[in-house]
Amino acid sequence: MNKFVYILCGIVFIISGFEIYITKEFTFHYYEPLLYLSNYSILAGLVFIVTGLLLIIYTPKHLDFMRCKKCHKVYNYVDVKDKDKICPKCGGELQDYKEFKH
Repeated sequence: MNKFVYILCGIVFIISGFEIYITKEFTFHYYEPLLYLSNYSILAGLVFIVTGLLLIIYTPKHLDFMRCKKCHKVYNYVDVKDKDKICPKCGGELQDYKEFKH
């Protein structure tokens, strides 16, 4: 997932957290409340707000593909994540494939 999706999900969680805190109930698509949270609304609201903030702030840093600057071979990130950005074939430096200028 890209960063936009994480930010969007984070905003939805934050809005849901404030809604739970204010209304003291958890609803889905504004139908009948699924769960009344009277005494726990502050805790549930904070959990949703903190989760939303974490989704926005801490997005995953790994890249999908890496490319060797020297031999131009492309590797899947999962295959070379433990190699410290060094090409297993020639020993050159690996870079993000998106940063490569064709």
